[in-house]
Amino acid sequence: MRIVQNVQQLSHIQTPDISTLFLGPFTVHIYALCVLLGALVALGGAFLRARRIHMINLFMPHAGNILDSFFVILPAGIIGARIYYVLTVPSLFVKNPLSAFCIWEGGLGIIGGVLAGLLAAYFFFKKRKISLEWFVWCAAPMVPLAQCIGRLGNWFNAELYGSLTDLPWGLDISRGAYSAQVFYHPTFLYEIILDLAVCVILLFIFRLPTEPAEISFNFSPLSFYLMLYSAGRFFIELLRTDYSDYLLGARVNIWAIIALFLLGVVITAVGAHNRKKNRSRQQNALKQIQMQ
Repeated sequence: MRIVQNVQQLSHIQTPDISTLFLGPFTVHIYALCVLLGALVALGGAFLRARRIHMINLFMPHAGNILDSFFVILPAGIIGARIYYVLTVPSLFVKNPLSAFCIWEGGLGIIGGVLAGLLAAYFFFKKRKISLEWFVWCAAPMVPLAQCIGRLGNWFNAELYGSLTDLPWGLDISRGAYSAQVFYHPTFLYEIILDLAVCVILLFIFRLPTEPAEISFNFSPLSFYLMLYSAGRFFIELLRTDYSDYLLGARVNIWAIIALFLLGVVITAVGAHNRKKNRSRQQNALKQIQMQ
């Protein structure tokens, strides 16, 4: 009987028994480590992409600008992610407003993080007179990779799971040896898979150039990321049962995800219009030169 029970436990995902590490007098939250590790991996990937471009064309911005921007974009992203979370579930912080600062307990909204990070990047690179499109092309494919690693923190915190399920990969949120034999959709795992898929797709579409003539920057990596991620996240959000405020009968995140998808569509449409306009100008200029 015990053997059968052990086999059943192995067929499901077990929540880790720990969520913190104690290093002498210091308490390290694994959630925070996952977020930081994800950010560092994304930084390394964006740096390598920028260095490759600079090696092909020395007139392109130096990859060191990516490293410098990290110290501005990361804090802005974390603050933006926390503000977004607090604004979408304000009722959780009415009794204890100061708990809004307890980031280590979880509660970061990636939507707010991306928007705040992008805004910080805009001002950072504007000050350095560097094209924001260059940064987007280098960094956008790495954002879902950072999300993927950061989502592991939700597993250690036993959070962001969905409705009940009898699927073999159901999540057991009971810590320790005793299991209540109740399992939930591991929506954090679904998003990890989604993030990996989006990262691979973006890296394939926006491959590193091999010749100077292939270098062309625009906001397409950003728009593709917004549309791909929000499309997948929409269905994951339908499975989630964690606390959320509602707007017009739907979770607030649902409306935010729809807005994110529409933003990606708008960026794509505007980019296509601008490229068409630029081609038209180039053709007219070429005709005028030929007429002369």
